[in-house]
Amino acid sequence: MVFGQGRFVCPEPSSISIFPNKPNVYLAYEKTEQIAKPSQEGIQTSHSLRLQNNSKWAIKVNAVPGVTPPQNSLITKTLCTGARQVLVNETEVEVLYHVEVQSRDATPRPPIFINSQIHWEIWLAPGDALRFKVPSQDLNDDYSIKVSYSYEWEKIDVPKPKSGEPEEIVKYYDELLQYDAPEHLVYFRYYRVKEKTEK
Repeated sequence: MVFGQGRFVCPEPSSISIFPNKPNVYLAYEKTEQIAKPSQEGIQTSHSLRLQNNSKWAIKVNAVPGVTPPQNSLITKTLCTGARQVLVNETEVEVLYHVEVQSRDATPRPPIFINSQIHWEIWLAPGDALRFKVPSQDLNDDYSIKVSYSYEWEKIDVPKPKSGEPEEIVKYYDELLQYDAPEHLVYFRYYRVKEKTEK
């Protein structure tokens, strides 16, 4: 069985994971930092996390709306679905994450709605990782986070209809543009920070 689009194919491996003893995609704790903010905000505590792609396919995650990738942080690689710009391994970016309530006493956070016009996609090559920071107000005993991602073979690229195409073809194209790749979720809970920092 193969996955792919056009002349590029991705052979289905016997195991999806590069390292079988690890999840396909996972979040790992790196460190906790005290970051100086503008004078009115004082000092902010942030947790640095690493998102690791342990799968044999590239994955796509979303960055915070309005934030562009750091300079020289993108390179072109040939993936099994074709050439694509991917993030340089171990680059730090501002990943779009969702906050989930873990405590009965915590105030629910409003959901985050992704607008394809204002967020940008981060592609992470097989075996690569990215880093991002989460302020302690979003990751503590009351709140955890989750990051959504999709695999490269789940992304639909549809050729644009040519001028003069039948109306039903144009309508079908417009419908496909509304389709988004399936979203998978990877979670990180605060107890994993405490396991590292309270030893």
